[in-house]
Amino acid sequence: MKKILVISAVLAAVFFLFSCDSGTTAEMSQNDSNESENSENSESNTPEQNDDSVSENENFSDYDSDDSISENSEEPDDSDTGESEHYEQGDLYGECYPNETCNTGLVCDAENNICIKDPGNSNENNENEPEENPCKNNPCSGILNSTGVCNPVGSSKYSCGCYENYTWNGSYCKADSRTVSCTGLPANASWNTASSITQIWTGYSWVPSNIGTYSKTSSSEECYFQCNSGYDWNGSQCVEAVDPCDPNPCNANFVANATGICIAAGAAYACECKPGYSWKDSACVSNIPACSKNTTSFPCKDESKGYFWSAKSVDRIDWESANELCNNLNQDNYGGFNSAWHLPNIDELRTLLINSNTRYCNVSESCGSKDHCWNCENCAAEATASTSGNQCALWGNDYKDGRYSKLGDIISLWSSTHVYSSSHPSETNLWVWDVNFLNGSIKDVKTTGTLYVRCVRNAEE
Repeated sequence: MKKILVISAVLAAVFFLFSCDSGTTAEMSQNDSNESENSENSESNTPEQNDDSVSENENFSDYDSDDSISENSEEPDDSDTGESEHYEQGDLYGECYPNETCNTGLVCDAENNICIKDPGNSNENNENEPEENPCKNNPCSGILNSTGVCNPVGSSKYSCGCYENYTWNGSYCKADSRTVSCTGLPANASWNTASSITQIWTGYSWVPSNIGTYSKTSSSEECYFQCNSGYDWNGSQCVEAVDPCDPNPCNANFVANATGICIAAGAAYACECKPGYSWKDSACVSNIPACSKNTTSFPCKDESKGYFWSAKSVDRIDWESANELCNNLNQDNYGGFNSAWHLPNIDELRTLLINSNTRYCNVSESCGSKDHCWNCENCAAEATASTSGNQCALWGNDYKDGRYSKLGDIISLWSSTHVYSSSHPSETNLWVWDVNFLNGSIKDVKTTGTLYVRCVRNAEE
């Protein structure tokens, strides 16, 4: 009986679904009536009729089941519509990082190159999102000497891959350092302080070199060696020491401007030189510049005459003060010389005078008479002689281009040579000769006047 009621209910539902006006009360009543009739008929049906009824009901049931499946089926997933969800690298179902790692809580399925849940994680029910990987935006890209490969260290830190001979220090790829032993120690030598050093990688090589170098300077950072006692370095090896000053190679007869003193320097030697000279290339060479119009460093040497000249005095001074100034240069060891500096005589001073007809002037250290040794035409460049005696009426033009001086002077300089004149025979000690480089003349001047001074010494003294 229950089976018949179920079948009737199914039939009523089918009729309801296919009814054009399923909401009216009349149709519902008609269905109730039909149910009643069917119930009565079913009780009087023969077994054969029941079989037909069941068969008919089964057909309706099948139709209803298909329709029900269609109505209750789920919405198609994204794959049915052609769309797919995007997974970030390192996230669940996303691609693995290049070093086959994934975000926290995930492991890399290397065979398929995707991130999956860690099967070894005891907290299988953890629904939280994986923590963000510190290598997500690859902070190693562009770091100097980095390969650009980022390796996560926990959830917030990372390390960058570095090129060979560089190591990640937490901030950048730092050049490696190493300790190595020094090599190349020759026979009869010892390391000068260090037998091993620390080298640093420069990007091209390890520095400093660990190949030994001869040096008497001790160092803990370089591979320096020195010869053992009794041996000297000859440029390529440590050889048995000899005395380079025996016999003496610095004898003044063989080396010009040497004092004759030999100074041993290992297997080599140096000769002591006279003041103004220094030892260079097996000779005593002058360390004083040559005199010229452009000379700014004094003393200088006039190579043509063999004189050393001092700088000119700062101010004009009288003759006595000029003598004192030159004598004081010896006490001051001026130019490296502690003797022979003096006020130049007229012969020495005239060597600085050029481009003048004064070469015909007879004034000299041995001829100081104005009456017999001097005349206007020969002792002044452009002077005009006076008609009333041994004087110059005009001294000519003054030139400020230094044309009359080897040193470019445009001043008058004192000499130490006295003047004898018949016009003042009792005042011989009050008059001396001077050279005026402004107009290229030699003339007499009283010692109480004021002129400039240059001191001189013989280069051979």
